[in-house]
Amino acid sequence: MEAKNTITSADSSGDPYYLFGWDHPGMQLTNKHFNGMNYPNWSKSTHMALGAKSKLGFVDGLLDKLAEGTIELQKLIRCDYMVRCRILNSIASEISKSFMYVQSAKELWEELVE
Repeated sequence: MEAKNTITSADSSGDPYYLFGWDHPGMQLTNKHFNGMNYPNWSKSTHMALGAKSKLGFVDGLLDKLAEGTIELQKLIRCDYMVRCRILNSIASEISKSFMYVQSAKELWEELVE
């Protein structure tokens, strides 16, 4: 008897808008917390984690804004919120408070680079 593949095509497609059932805003991307002094290591670790989840396009600008009212735009907004939450969760709490009002994951990343 042939074993069935339990990963669906939606899981393995690399769709940046796909969220797994266990994805939630409280998850951290990495065990390294940005503390204001360790940006190079934190950044590299965070980039790898986002890339592994097909979410790097939310911070590097590869995912452009989509037309208003489309299902894809709703998916983009939902995933962008998730990426922002995860990045904020990987920043020391005394620092993350100053980034709560950024408008996108890309904007958050750009602020952290500065």
